[in-house]
Amino acid sequence: MSYLFQFGKYKVRLATESDAPLIAAWIAADPDHRAKGMEPEFFYEFEAGVGCYALCDEEGPVYFWRTSNVVRLDAQFGPAQSEADRARNRNALVDGMDWLATMCAARGAVEILFDSAAPLLRSLAIHVMGCDALPGELVRSLAPERSHVTLMKQWGIAPQQAQQGKG
Repeated sequence: MSYLFQFGKYKVRLATESDAPLIAAWIAADPDHRAKGMEPEFFYEFEAGVGCYALCDEEGPVYFWRTSNVVRLDAQFGPAQSEADRARNRNALVDGMDWLATMCAARGAVEILFDSAAPLLRSLAIHVMGCDALPGELVRSLAPERSHVTLMKQWGIAPQQAQQGKG
């Protein structure tokens, strides 16, 4: 078995299809993951922007994990003192997010994450920019088939809808 890293008494390796029976048994024994309908493939199928690993000790795998390349976006706008300022900010945000999404997806990212307390910006993100509202963040899926939001929906966990006047 080939390991990527070793630290302390642990070794990290790529998860593979040969791990499927063990992962399936662990999912079956986990009420939360079982109820979500998780499949073993989630923890071993590699795709662009996704990594799947096993952390092992001397007895074998202790747990499996999946990573997704995401972009955390923080932005600061100039003051919007007029309707023209607001339109300028809005148009730049929509066009800029489309450009950023294309650039990030080309580098293997699967989501762009950001948040705002501004109700109008949240509404724009959800209704115009194609974002989903999750607790504490807005998510723009770049590779919908691999995104966290898509998987949540498949598991029956609906993203929160933006609440009127909530940040």
